[in-house]
Amino acid sequence: GLAGGGASGSTQDAPKGGAAGGFAINKDMQRYRMGYPGESLDDPSLDENLRFYRNETRCVPDNKTVDEIHTQWATDYAGLERKHGFIQWLFPIHEMGVNDAAQILQRHEAAAMRGDQAVMSRVRRSYEMMLGFYGAELADSARGTLRRASNYRERFSNLDSRMHNHLRITRILKFLGEVGLEHLKLPFLTFFAQQVHVERALNSPKSSLKHYWIFTLREDEDLRRMLVFLKDTSADPPLSVLLERC
Repeated sequence: GLAGGGASGSTQDAPKGGAAGGFAINKDMQRYRMGYPGESLDDPSLDENLRFYRNETRCVPDNKTVDEIHTQWATDYAGLERKHGFIQWLFPIHEMGVNDAAQILQRHEAAAMRGDQAVMSRVRRSYEMMLGFYGAELADSARGTLRRASNYRERFSNLDSRMHNHLRITRILKFLGEVGLEHLKLPFLTFFAQQVHVERALNSPKSSLKHYWIFTLREDEDLRRMLVFLKDTSADPPLSVLLERC
């Protein structure tokens, strides 16, 4: 399969080390794409993420249920920018984040979440909330295609200047893959590639898109298409044609 690049820390710069066609390869994202081989990540006594998404427990340190976050914070963009602890609860992955009070996602939790319709409804609401925070909205909820939100200029400005959001997006994309929403990643990446390289409406995510975000794609064909486009963003066929699903 195709390999990828990844990040850990508070910022995402182009990785150091070897590169293939200008795309640096990082073992952390390869580990993600391969599903964390050789790692158990499946302690049956750990279930905080599942309980949180079933609205049975509160996140730390904000002391909110998932439903309260969705209803109270959906358009509180200043709060979503300022607070840092909630993102590990809304988008748990098989890696530790900056919030020590949040639990690493366990494999049995991810499986249970995928099979729980109420949980998956909340997962989609979390995703849609953060899309709004980043200036996008779903154009087609089934296919996952995106369009600009009405306030996209303000939200794009925030995304361009607040670089920690790049790491948040890497986490969000990883989480989607763990809960059966892999199909939402390519439309997300297509949209933001267009905003960066075609519309020129965003600039700072260019490095994260190239070195991190695209390597959350676990489908090799999806990744190949993104690599082809990003290798030469001015070439034919245009992005819309290149990424069109059959």
